[in-house]
Amino acid sequence: MNRAPKHGRRDAPSCGRRDARPTFLAVLVILSLFMAAVAAVFLTLHLRERDAGLLTSVHVAELKRQLDAAPKDETLKEQIRLEDLRQIRDYMANRQRFLWGAYLMILALAAWVAVARWYFRARERGGDAGLEATGEGPDAAELRQRFSDMSAELARLKMRMLERSRRPAEETRRQTLWAVGVVGVSMGCLLLGLGFFGVGESPLEKPALTASTTPPSPLRVGAPAGTPSATPTNAPEPISPTFHPSPGVPSPAETGQPAYTENWPFFRGPNAGIAAAGDWPTTWSATENRNILWKTPIPVTGKSSPILWGNRLFVTGGDAKNQHVVCLDTETGGILWDSPVEFAQGPAKEIEVFEDTGFAAPTPAADGRRVYALFATGILAAFDFDGKQAWAVDLGTPQSTYGYSSSLLMFQNILIVQYDQGKEAQERLSRLLGINPADGTFAYQVARPVPNSWSSPILARLPEGAEVVTCAPEWVIAHDPLTGGERWRVKNERGDIAASPAFGGGLVFTSNDGAELLAIRPGGSGDVTASHVVWNSKKGLPDVSSPVCDGTYLLQSAPGGMLTCFDAATGNLHWEEYIDTSAMSSFIIAGDLAYLCCEDGSTRIIRVAAAYQPAGRGEVGEPIYATPVFMKGRIYVRGEKNLFCIGGK
Repeated sequence: MNRAPKHGRRDAPSCGRRDARPTFLAVLVILSLFMAAVAAVFLTLHLRERDAGLLTSVHVAELKRQLDAAPKDETLKEQIRLEDLRQIRDYMANRQRFLWGAYLMILALAAWVAVARWYFRARERGGDAGLEATGEGPDAAELRQRFSDMSAELARLKMRMLERSRRPAEETRRQTLWAVGVVGVSMGCLLLGLGFFGVGESPLEKPALTASTTPPSPLRVGAPAGTPSATPTNAPEPISPTFHPSPGVPSPAETGQPAYTENWPFFRGPNAGIAAAGDWPTTWSATENRNILWKTPIPVTGKSSPILWGNRLFVTGGDAKNQHVVCLDTETGGILWDSPVEFAQGPAKEIEVFEDTGFAAPTPAADGRRVYALFATGILAAFDFDGKQAWAVDLGTPQSTYGYSSSLLMFQNILIVQYDQGKEAQERLSRLLGINPADGTFAYQVARPVPNSWSSPILARLPEGAEVVTCAPEWVIAHDPLTGGERWRVKNERGDIAASPAFGGGLVFTSNDGAELLAIRPGGSGDVTASHVVWNSKKGLPDVSSPVCDGTYLLQSAPGGMLTCFDAATGNLHWEEYIDTSAMSSFIIAGDLAYLCCEDGSTRIIRVAAAYQPAGRGEVGEPIYATPVFMKGRIYVRGEKNLFCIGGK
């Protein structure tokens, strides 16, 4: 009695089965052509963008030369504005094309792999199966069985070939038509895909990095991976509450700690872009050394803005491996200390950030005892005013499309972090964090129903108490600063939200390109969209620069150099004016003047009024991306490479 064979075999295709290999091969060719076409479009768009940038076209340059000869020609100004806006729309449309092209390329590649597998399987079924390899020596009975199987296989193959040779011509024509139809449908999909790929002017929304659905626990400095901050295993001793001020630094008791309103302790100062009235300079020049009190090279790179407490200025900078906090003397510009962030962690994080963001975009915060700095790595660190690191925690790698950039906020004894992340709100990654400044532990963690944003929170000081106002895709949300609890929310459009809110005249203002300008009456509870939106507008929406309101006027700066001024109470547009540069920095209002630092190194100064009135101009000779500090008649401006102190001599 023969033993059953140890190895199975595939049955040969039946004689009447249609050969699908030509169809699969045709689809593979179509998909290959599709991917080649998408790659060609990618290359074409890249070459075009390399040769033509925003505000650099020959046509715009010619219009600007004409405007220099006729600076009051309103027609030329409008032509330049429209051309700039067209170029910006083209740029954003190309970003959208790249996005859809990436999606189509991935889908086509997945389809190509699947069809290729089907093709080779079909080819195997149509060929000689042969003997299967084995690691054991078959006995004589098994060899006889295999030989018998092979003979039967060859017989079936011979019958199939004979049947195909006798197939009627009509059936052959039907198969040919079917294959041609598949090719035609594939070509139609190709053309449809390329047509869809070539359309789109909505703002870019890049896919976020892959994220876990569980928010990571913060790690204390020196703690092993996975150790929560509440139970550090190798943490430093708690910091003594006794305050030992450095020379020239007022103690909290002397200033009525926390004396935030007497300093510039976080991004845009204590009043969200409103500086005290005073004798502020309206003209300066670094090349002519006019009204430049000092200039100091910054040893680190970053897009964060400076902050000030007492006679100390603080800036941050760094890259993926090294992050620093630098302290300068406000009187001399001398660097008092440059301290690296020290944090014992595992393998280096692989983090992708947008070039315009970098690793040190969040502006630090200070409270008179310590300065706090957050970086795109998710590391939050505290230093005392002598440069000694007090603590550091890992908030978890932020899943942010362009790189994390939200700035820190202080309220009483709480350090507030708007930690928005994830491509979709359903990922449940975004949180509002309240940090105890003494040791870096959590005072609270509150989930936020929003995806990643790049906006910074502000304090809206109301008669009934302060609120932390945050802006993100889908929602504008106000929180209790002491508990993190939600007060109210207003529906916001989906977009890449980077501009921070403004507050003035009893209203909250949020504005961003891809969304809209909203004037919101704070208060209430839950969703107050239907009852608390006072007015809205689509004009002059900013990209990165934040709006500012003095209670009467609302100012904002849009990409391409378009400035707009609204009536804060009614939303009436007072004026819009084009300037020949762009600004990532935010407006600061000082008295009746508004200052806007620009990417060409200039600072444009205008009257805060119902009509556009230029009031001065400053030049530092290098690009400016940060928002300046205004304190006691002096303006501290961070350029791309240097920090400048500007004031009357």
